[in-house]
Amino acid sequence: MTWIWILTLAGVLLNGLRTRGRALALEEVGSEAALQANSPSSITPQAPATRGNAAADYLFLVARGVRLSPEVRERALAYARSRGLAVVDLIPSDLPVERALLLVRSCDPRDYSQNRLAPGRGAGHAILVRRDVLERSRLELGEKESLEPERVARATIQLKYYAGTAAALGVLPGLSALPSDRPDAMRFWSALVGETTGLVIGLQTAELALFGLGLWFAPLWALAAILAFQLQPLLVFGSSKLQPEDLRLQAIGRIGLWTRHLVRFFRASRPDPEARDAATKSRLQREGESRAEYASWVAGGLAAFFEARRTDCPWCGAADLVQRLVTKDFFHHKPGRFRLDRCEACGHVFQNPRLSIEGLDFYYKDFYGGAWEGPLELAAQSSADLYTRRAETLQGLHEPRKWLDVGTGQAHFCIMASAVWPGCQFDGLDMSEGVEEAQRRGWISKAYRQMFPDVAPKLTEAYDVVSMHHYLEHTLDPRAELDAAAHVLAPGGMLQIEVPDPEYPLAALFGRRWASWFQPQHLHFVPLTNLRQALEERHFEVVRELRATANLSSDVAFWLYTILESLAPPVGMPWQPARTPLRTLWRIAVLSTVGPAFVLAFAADRLLDSWVRRFASRSNTYRIIARKGSVARKGIVARKGSVERRA
Repeated sequence: MTWIWILTLAGVLLNGLRTRGRALALEEVGSEAALQANSPSSITPQAPATRGNAAADYLFLVARGVRLSPEVRERALAYARSRGLAVVDLIPSDLPVERALLLVRSCDPRDYSQNRLAPGRGAGHAILVRRDVLERSRLELGEKESLEPERVARATIQLKYYAGTAAALGVLPGLSALPSDRPDAMRFWSALVGETTGLVIGLQTAELALFGLGLWFAPLWALAAILAFQLQPLLVFGSSKLQPEDLRLQAIGRIGLWTRHLVRFFRASRPDPEARDAATKSRLQREGESRAEYASWVAGGLAAFFEARRTDCPWCGAADLVQRLVTKDFFHHKPGRFRLDRCEACGHVFQNPRLSIEGLDFYYKDFYGGAWEGPLELAAQSSADLYTRRAETLQGLHEPRKWLDVGTGQAHFCIMASAVWPGCQFDGLDMSEGVEEAQRRGWISKAYRQMFPDVAPKLTEAYDVVSMHHYLEHTLDPRAELDAAAHVLAPGGMLQIEVPDPEYPLAALFGRRWASWFQPQHLHFVPLTNLRQALEERHFEVVRELRATANLSSDVAFWLYTILESLAPPVGMPWQPARTPLRTLWRIAVLSTVGPAFVLAFAADRLLDSWVRRFASRSNTYRIIARKGSVARKGIVARKGSVERRA
């Protein structure tokens, strides 16, 4: 078992080196080097330099107990103005070790400003923000100079969305840190790391327990790991702009200090009985209302959620249908079984029977918001490279000027694509309120919260690029969506589509747990040959196809996720049996046991992705680009009977 503590030692050292690189990348606000390196010539188009009275254009959001002298404020204003910044999170140079480590581990200052999807993070002390950005964010903060630290931390997260590349982290000399053992520690940690607070605390507690066990099983390697852990803060912050006031003390007795910190942390995090009772009562009331709503949905059974079963293919009309598979909702675990049929004549795979309008409302409800909003945002943030590759697919074919992204969500693709095509105007269409939030953030110029076939008649030849990334498979009638795209594209315009590939050979290996089946939301799976033919019928010329290189690396991890969720379903969902202590304990036990296997699953996905891209002819996804010809198809949007509601 010695190898466990050898790996632990290696992990402590590698983590320290990684974190040191981030700590060294932090700039000092007002330093001569920072001002020279970030002259006004480097200001991005997204955040023009502020002219006139800078103090009137900016304001400070300050945590209670933090003091900013006039000299310190002026230094911060000069720094923001010189760089054209809209948001600067101001970090005390003496920030205590554990908070400083949490900060630099949760974000990388080296790409904080360049990466438009980098999550907003801060020290929770003070923020310098441009007034127009604060107004667009709609943050209701009340008194700006006496906020709770956790509200300042949450404000940083929100404001980063609106500032984009005009956001930065800066170490501000003269700004003193708040004590690390304040009674609001739990709230601050929760604000900074969100849903992963328990994971962060749990991992660090497990690390201490591992050190203790090592002293019994492998004392020499455990002592080496403990020494590395003790000295890690010196490695991380040595010669950096952050010089925590407790740096030397941590190097001497970090394990003891961390243990004491944990005890204080949990004691301070316990609410008083009245507050706890009020919070419990409020939670139970919300759960009860939601549970009653879902009970009314399913009171009459699930038949109303499905249309009549088809006996012919919705794509070619052939009656030669075979069952592909029957599966369930592996994501939300809502009731129901979903059948996918395959047409032997054309290869089209489709949900049969298909969800009705009422079924769509039921299964989409609470999916893209509520408890899932945080995980979905994290998934989008981790997909920055994917969005960039999608935008780069157009290179060498067309120089976009006006681009409509259909099914855009909160327009994560658009904000990343704007870096690839800075001279292009990006607009977005979606049925969710996220598209309107994207417009407020400035990620798109115009938001359409409508069904695409409904809005298309008003946008005749208005765009030279239309994209549909994992959108067609959600729609009731994919060909009506293609008609709409043909209508809004100008002659010579480009249509870019990315969808799951039902011809992926490894789909059979994963069976009903293949991520791209994604039931019950995916209604249609169109083979590439069928889509190419449909585009040609609409006078498009296919100019680029990507199959293996469009692969999405997620199949193994999702397969493991579905197994774990089947063993221990989430508790507290209003469409499931009420939560009980036994259900909760069982889920915790399963997550603790199986959870570490996700590291291996992600590694397997990377290996599979590399193999597919190098050696396979097909992957789980294909991407296609087609150019609209000069001959327009007549009456393609006027067919009222074919315009259906988007899923």
